[in-house]
Amino acid sequence: MEEKRKLYNEYLESKASDPPQRPQQRLDVDANHGLWAFFRRLNINGKERYEVIATKEDHTELLQGRAWKASELRRKSFKDLHILWYILLRERNILATQKEEARRLRISPYRRVPRGREATCKRSQARILTVINQRRIAYEEAVKLQHEQTLRETDVSMQPDIDLSPKDKATKPEPLERAERILRRRRSRLHPIVIERANSWRDGAGEVLGRRTSSDSGKKEPPRSVVDNLMVPESVTPPSQSMANQ
Repeated sequence: MEEKRKLYNEYLESKASDPPQRPQQRLDVDANHGLWAFFRRLNINGKERYEVIATKEDHTELLQGRAWKASELRRKSFKDLHILWYILLRERNILATQKEEARRLRISPYRRVPRGREATCKRSQARILTVINQRRIAYEEAVKLQHEQTLRETDVSMQPDIDLSPKDKATKPEPLERAERILRRRRSRLHPIVIERANSWRDGAGEVLGRRTSSDSGKKEPPRSVVDNLMVPESVTPPSQSMANQ
């Protein structure tokens, strides 16, 4: 065992003086590369560098921010809302990068940036969506109102000049005529037995009224019985008989 260790140490001493077979490559990276946006740029002692892990002690100013209010966002233009949306999205990407790096390095969660920071960004983005949705609904309502007004004006311009005097108005059927039509329609659907009983009852009622008329000669003739209106003409064939004949 000691001999093997001695040989191993001699091997390390012989290799220590040799130059590395593949020297480390120093590649120049563009300072304006887009991937740098996933890390926070800090100015420490006059030197700018990118911070991978942010802590509460190093970034106490981050705790002073708050979410945007809807009343403040309503004053912004669509361009400003678009820019603000991607600024918040970039901030969430930075926080996600720091969180993943802290998890990889097994850093305590208490040393990280507080979780309320990400919730603040989400709240601001939700309010931006609310404001944009309100503008969309208002725009659609205005377009709908303008479309209805245009159709109304077009209909009025295409209608001919109509004299709305009483003599030119279309006369509607009287209520009595409508009632007679309804009675005829109902009589055509009656069963033959019902028709026969209605006619016999009409004849009996007519005889009684005839006796009263002959006894009261000085009085006017009584009005026609309502049963006459229920009389079914013989020419009308009930639906059951017409189907049987067919």
